[in-house]
Amino acid sequence: MRENSVKARWRAGEVALGGWHSQPSSLSAENMAGEDFDYV
Repeated sequence: MRENSVKARWRAGEVALGGWHSQPSSLSAENMAGEDFDYV
């Protein structure tokens, strides 16, 4: 199993940048996934 990158950032004292997606569109979710977020 691979390491959780968000938890690894938090342990290192770094910030994890994320976004909230609430639109019923897979296209907009894919667009957000292609950005530089640590989590969506």
